[in-house]
Amino acid sequence: MLAKRSILRAAAAAATTAAGSLSISPGVAQEGGLQLDFGIEHRLESTDNLALDFPAEGRTSRASTALSFALESATRTQQFSLSGSAALWLSEEPGTGSDTRIARPALRLTYGRQSANAALSFDARYREEQVEFLTPFDDGDEGEDGDGGDTDPGETTDITGTGQRINYGAKARLELGTAAPLGLIFDAGLSEVDYSSTTDPDLVDSSRRNLAATTRLRISPVTEGTVALSYATYEDSDDTERETSTVNFGVKHALSPATRFEAALGYAVIDTEEPGLSSREEGSTARLSIEYDMPDGSIEANFASTIDQNGTQRTLSFGRVLERRSSKISARLGVSDTDDRGTDLIGALSWQQALPTGAIEARLARRVRSVGDDGYQLRTLVSLGYARDINQVSAISFDLDYAWLDEIGANSVTQGTATATYSRAVNADWDMNFGAKYRLRDEDTVGKATSTGVFISLSRDFSYRP
Repeated sequence: MLAKRSILRAAAAAATTAAGSLSISPGVAQEGGLQLDFGIEHRLESTDNLALDFPAEGRTSRASTALSFALESATRTQQFSLSGSAALWLSEEPGTGSDTRIARPALRLTYGRQSANAALSFDARYREEQVEFLTPFDDGDEGEDGDGGDTDPGETTDITGTGQRINYGAKARLELGTAAPLGLIFDAGLSEVDYSSTTDPDLVDSSRRNLAATTRLRISPVTEGTVALSYATYEDSDDTERETSTVNFGVKHALSPATRFEAALGYAVIDTEEPGLSSREEGSTARLSIEYDMPDGSIEANFASTIDQNGTQRTLSFGRVLERRSSKISARLGVSDTDDRGTDLIGALSWQQALPTGAIEARLARRVRSVGDDGYQLRTLVSLGYARDINQVSAISFDLDYAWLDEIGANSVTQGTATATYSRAVNADWDMNFGAKYRLRDEDTVGKATSTGVFISLSRDFSYRP
C-alpha cells in the first residue's frame, strides 16, 4: 500500500494538471537546520480547445519540463523560506504554430522573527500565469462570507480567452508589546496585477496599497480590546481610482474556557473616481461572533455588516464543526442581504474522510461576493476529490469541480472540470502519472464550449540537508 503522502501527492497532481508546471511545498526544517527541496517534472499533453472558445479552436500539443526548489531554515527566533518554480514549454498551437517559452515562473520569500516582546514578518511573491489556465476554483476560501472590498478582477470575474497575467506583491507586519498589556501592530502591503496579450477586454491591470495601525489593550486575562485605523487605495487601467478609510473598535472576551465572544464596530468611507463620475459610499460596519468548543468540534454564530463601493452587505450564519478520528465535517448555513440582489441563501459544507486505502473530500460553497464596480455576484462551487491506493506502487485519483456564477445584469456562467489520474512509482525516486481531463463552459448568451485532453508525466522530488 502506498504511503499516505503518496496518495495526497497523486490527488495534488490531478488538481494541477492544467498548470503544466510543478510546485512543491517546502519541507519543515528542523530547528536550527537548513533544508533544500527540489522537484523536476517532464510532461507531454494534448488538449483540444484549450481556451474554451466558442466556436472551438483546434488542438494544442505541448511538451514541458518544470523545475522547482524550496529552501527553508528555522531557529527558535527566526524562520526563513524561499521557493520558486518555472517550466520550459515546447508547444504546437492552433493558428500560431510552434512556440517555445519559459512559462509560469513563480517566486516566494517569507521571513519571520520573534523576540520576547515583539515580532516581525514579511512575505513577498511573484507569479506569471496563462489566462487560459485560470478558473473560478483558483480563488481563495469560498467559505468566508461578508468580506467585501476590492479584489483582483482576474480572480473574481469570469475569465475567458487567452493571454498572460503577472501577479506580484508584498506585505509586512510589525508587532510591539506582544507580551505586554499594551501593544501596537503595524501592517503594510502592496499588490500588482498586470495583463498582456489578452483576448478578454474585461481583464484590467490593477494596483493596490494598504496601511493599517492597531492598538491592542489586554484589559484582563480573558478580555482584550482593539482600536484599528486603515487606509487603502486601488487603481486600474480603466482609470478607476478608489480610496478606502476605516476605523474599527473591537473586543474579544472569553465567557468561559470553552466559549469565546468577539465584537467590532466601525465606520468606513469609500471614495471612487471614474471618468466623468465621482461617488462616495460610507456607513457603519459591525461584526459579531460567538464560538463554543465541544468534545467533538465546535459550534459558532456570526453576523457581519460591511460596506464597499457597491453598497452594504449583511450576512448571518451558523456553523458546526464535527471532528472524528478519521474524518472532519464542517457546515455553515446563513443568509446574505444586499441592496441590488436582495436576500440570498449562503453556506458551506466540507467533508474530509480518511479511508483504509485512500482519502475522499467533498466541498460545497455558496456565497455572495462584491465584484469590482459591477455589484454583487452569487457564486456556487462544488468540489469532489477521491484518491485510492491500488497496490504498493500505484494509485488512482478523481477530481470534479463545478462553478456557477450569477451576476446581476450579466450572463450566468457555469464552468466544470473533471480529471482522472493514474499514478505509478517507476522506482524509489521517480513517479509516473497518466491522466485525462474534461472541461466545459456554458454562457447564457454565447453557448457551450468543451475541451478534452490527455497527459503523461514523469516526476521526482528530493531533499537535501547540509
